[in-house]
Amino acid sequence: HFVTRPCALELSRPLSSMLRRHHRTIPLAIFFCVGSVVSGADATDWDSISTHLLRHWADSLPPLPQVPLDSSAWQPVESRGAFQVVRANISSASFCSSAGSSGGSWPANGTLAGPTVRCEDESPCSGTFVSGETCKATGTLNSREGVVALYQKHGTFWARQSAQPAWVQLKFPLPKQTGRVTFRLEMDERYPPLTRGGNPCQAAIYDPSHICKLCTPELHGGVWDHEAKAGVHVLWTTPSLGRHIITGPVDVLSKHVAGELTFSVDSPSELDLSQAPEVVVTVIAFNQYPFTGELVDGLNGYSASDPLKCAVDWTKNATAGDVTSAGNTLLIAKGAEIYTRSQWEPTAVPAAERPRIFGVDATWMRTHNDPFYKADCAYDEGVSPGWGGDAGVPDFKSAFERATLGHATCFESFTPQGIFEHPHVASTYADPGFKSFSTATTQNAALRVLHFIRRLRACHKEARADCAYSEAEISALAKAVVEREFQLLDPDARVRSSDVWGWEQDSDGSCGYDLFTAVPMKHFAILVDVLHADALAVDAQRLQQLEDKMEEYIDKFLVQFDSGDWSLWNGNNWTPVLSAAAVYWAVAFWHERPAKARRVVHAIVDISMLHKEMSKEDGVYVEGLCQYSYMSIRSSLELSVVYAAGFGESFPAVNLTLMQETARWHLDSFDMAGYTIDFGDSHACRGSDVQTLYAAMAPTIAAPPGGPVPEVAVDVCLLRMWSTVAYYLSVGDPFTFWPALASLPSGAAAGALDGACGADPVMPLGGARIHVYPEGGYGLLRLPLPNITEASGAPALADVKRYAMLAVQGRPNEFPHSEVDYATLSWTSHGVGLLSEHGYGTIATAVGPWDMRRYAQIDNNAAGHNTVVIKEAFQSGSEDINFSQLHHRAGTIAMLTGIPSCIHLDGSDVYGASQPNGWFSYMHRWVCVVGMADFLIVDTFAAMPNRTSLQLYGALYGGPNFDEGEAHPTLEAEEYFHTSTWLNGADLTTMDEASRRFNRSIAGKWCNHVDVELDTAAPGDSSVLLWPRCGLEEWTGGSVVGRISSWSAKGGRFELDGVVSAADRWGSPTLHKHRFRYTSEKVGVTGDVRAFLLNSWNVEESAPQASVGPAKCPPHLAGDCTGIVASVGGEQLHFALSLGQGGRSPKVAVCSGACEAADAVWRGAGEPGQCTAIPAEMAESVQRKGYRLVGC
Repeated sequence: HFVTRPCALELSRPLSSMLRRHHRTIPLAIFFCVGSVVSGADATDWDSISTHLLRHWADSLPPLPQVPLDSSAWQPVESRGAFQVVRANISSASFCSSAGSSGGSWPANGTLAGPTVRCEDESPCSGTFVSGETCKATGTLNSREGVVALYQKHGTFWARQSAQPAWVQLKFPLPKQTGRVTFRLEMDERYPPLTRGGNPCQAAIYDPSHICKLCTPELHGGVWDHEAKAGVHVLWTTPSLGRHIITGPVDVLSKHVAGELTFSVDSPSELDLSQAPEVVVTVIAFNQYPFTGELVDGLNGYSASDPLKCAVDWTKNATAGDVTSAGNTLLIAKGAEIYTRSQWEPTAVPAAERPRIFGVDATWMRTHNDPFYKADCAYDEGVSPGWGGDAGVPDFKSAFERATLGHATCFESFTPQGIFEHPHVASTYADPGFKSFSTATTQNAALRVLHFIRRLRACHKEARADCAYSEAEISALAKAVVEREFQLLDPDARVRSSDVWGWEQDSDGSCGYDLFTAVPMKHFAILVDVLHADALAVDAQRLQQLEDKMEEYIDKFLVQFDSGDWSLWNGNNWTPVLSAAAVYWAVAFWHERPAKARRVVHAIVDISMLHKEMSKEDGVYVEGLCQYSYMSIRSSLELSVVYAAGFGESFPAVNLTLMQETARWHLDSFDMAGYTIDFGDSHACRGSDVQTLYAAMAPTIAAPPGGPVPEVAVDVCLLRMWSTVAYYLSVGDPFTFWPALASLPSGAAAGALDGACGADPVMPLGGARIHVYPEGGYGLLRLPLPNITEASGAPALADVKRYAMLAVQGRPNEFPHSEVDYATLSWTSHGVGLLSEHGYGTIATAVGPWDMRRYAQIDNNAAGHNTVVIKEAFQSGSEDINFSQLHHRAGTIAMLTGIPSCIHLDGSDVYGASQPNGWFSYMHRWVCVVGMADFLIVDTFAAMPNRTSLQLYGALYGGPNFDEGEAHPTLEAEEYFHTSTWLNGADLTTMDEASRRFNRSIAGKWCNHVDVELDTAAPGDSSVLLWPRCGLEEWTGGSVVGRISSWSAKGGRFELDGVVSAADRWGSPTLHKHRFRYTSEKVGVTGDVRAFLLNSWNVEESAPQASVGPAKCPPHLAGDCTGIVASVGGEQLHFALSLGQGGRSPKVAVCSGACEAADAVWRGAGEPGQCTAIPAEMAESVQRKGYRLVGC
């Protein structure tokens, strides 16, 4: 006979007792022990959970792994350092199996669940629920697969309650030198855990000695522990440790009922993980009863005379408010993960005295204020370069002084009057109607006053001679500030109203500690830091209410960190914004709330590692430039500076050196009309932001005070370019107007910038720049326009009129805030936009490979961009929803080897080349320079041979589905182009045809509008003319003409669509563009090659002759080759393309000039080595135009 009881314990009893208990009718038997036997090697303190575990359930306990899994399949993310996230693959869990209990590989053998169900005479199993079931856990529950569900009993209806434990054991590989680990489990939202403990009834709440009368196994001879605690325990071990370390219990039922579907548990301090290859975490539930009501004879089917018929699902002894027993589960795990924590031990801690944010007063004055005050005089800050219309570089010294002192010391005298007459005070706290929370302007104005008070008090503390106001006056102002802020504080407020500070937002489905929280958290942290003694004297109770409110939201921050909430764990722009505000609190309360403040900073240090991945190694910030990169730099530097000043070391989770590369990318992302390029979820923002300069000087800005400051030499060409498109420099918050700016050359003449970008004064931004950011997926061709002879002076907005620029998008659409816009274009020339797109539009939401919500809006899919659009990819009945480019597919962007004037984009996979139901078997786009400042676009693509029908299912996340129906062997592929209309932002439903016509007099100071017409001089509608109606300067009209000429191997023509509309950020159809399309006959498996010549000229000049068409190929690319020649004026570019087998590895060669001659020089792939040196007399001319010389 076989029993599954622990041998040692059973055999210690009299044999006759054993026989009577197990087999009453057998006088003698031989017993063999099978199953899991608890040996002396297991030192787990099981009695701390229940003394019943070893006595009755030793064979049902989880194993102790002795051998680690082979985890070579897991590689830590290097940029995250000690902070790693490892997610279990619970969908591959083994149930009641020995697989993975001793060796195996991760993740395949990383999850075990059990134990085997034990059905004895005392506790029978019944009901169809357990038909064929032998395990206490399952991977499928009510049609949901890929979970781990732990059963609370073995059956339904008459099946009796069981105390048998159920568990899931998860193994996670660890990085080297792991400090602490946090385990996190996500519960199924459908069914709450039925884990009320062993004695859940109302009477036991008031009398702990009361034994609840429940439908337990005791009624039919089984065992039940009434002392078992509610919830689950979490066990921790490592291979060969020899015991589980027990933590818990965790009241998972209460968390689930409260809507907290994720719980987390920290590894115990006694568990040393520093040398462990893996950590093993087991969640175990034991002896849990599902309801809180006691049995009553004759009620709900229970009869005291027949207790064997008692079953919880039948008698339903539930108290009002008890959750349903549907699901019959102790716990259902949807997902599980660990994250490893850094061993954070800072070099120093914040000072005990207040103020302490940014360091003590002496440090703050020396490092944050004096660099501006002691800087040399330059010129009046009132001069506003760039979009302000003036020339030069902003006067950063005077700007800071006006924001802090109220006057510029170099140019204005100041006679102190009463402190409440000071301009900063008179417009704020001396004004009875001032509300600091109202707008960003009032919020910054309030910070200027707090800065004003701190500086004045620091001035007196250091006995400086220029303090201006007495300590009594400063105290009076401080009292007035505190009184006003206490009036504007409602301790019960959640969202902002017209009367009080709000603490969180009601939009974007967010609540808790969010972007809105960051503003009051910073504001009040600085207020408490600077004015704590004043606030205590004014109203100690009100101060306590304020501190309690701040701590309430800090607790939410920690909950969001512990639970894995997206607001922090997405790692996007929210992460540094929320963390920066939290670090203000942590420093302000470091000595008053030491344990919590330390938890906050440690969480910030670790979670910020996720944000590092938003920046690629080439400097591109993947969420886009305006606004998200600006947000990232602003908050990351703020966080880094506050951290460095408080803890005496550089913030470890920000790559300050890489920020310098980001600054270069910023300026490469300005078009030659003075706007940021709005690819993806990005805005076309007018003018540069000071965050770009901060990024360029990041290592200096965020250096710890008192330590060595890295010498960062800012590229003066970068400063000149930034100043060229500057937009009204504003100090805003003087606490974060970083003093590194004081070291930059400034002044109307800015002599240090003469020749900054090269020796040629007619090219103030330098020569040609043709550059690719391959990891970030961006490329640009910026060219100086010919026929400009007048030298430039100091940086001015008009400098952009000297250039033409074509920008191309090549980033993967799985990047956050990416639109499905591969190979889209932006074209500007002579200071105006010629090709553009809808910009940000609706938010491009895509959280995974099956989330296609963004396809529902035309601004997010290919049909809203300047790229190739397949008509068969429109959803049936829709002109907006288009699936030409596939979700989570990436292309590449690169410079062409040996051809410095061309950029290649391979979008084959984006259009489905890697799947049998994709649209194209290959898709390529090249953008090249023609002549001095014009551009050639070459596209080639072919339909997938033998393609099958494409079906996509986006409804799972609320997005659109797509069903192609019968597969199309040929495809109608069109080239979409968009340009600006002055109607952008307007509600067209309120405008008639007359009011929609462009009118420069009412279009505003600056406007963007381009009329599109077919070029009647070109045959067959093969060319369009673009007529910008707005100039670069204020109130000016257009003075430029753009032209796009076309050619296709299959023939084609342009068609004009007029105004097309898209939804804005909030869903209103107010985004408008002029659209025109190039259409041709359908494309089959043999494909098509198309070419577009983009050229522009001043309207006062004669239109240059321009054409694009077929040409001969060079001999070394003979065979399957297509030749194209683009001509503008006297300049020519010959482009030869050989697709080769399958079109996935094309060869390209280019030649300028007379390329059909036998001795013509071709550059590019397939070149047989024939190369001639450029004559010396030509080299100077070529280099003057900015081109790089390519040797043989």
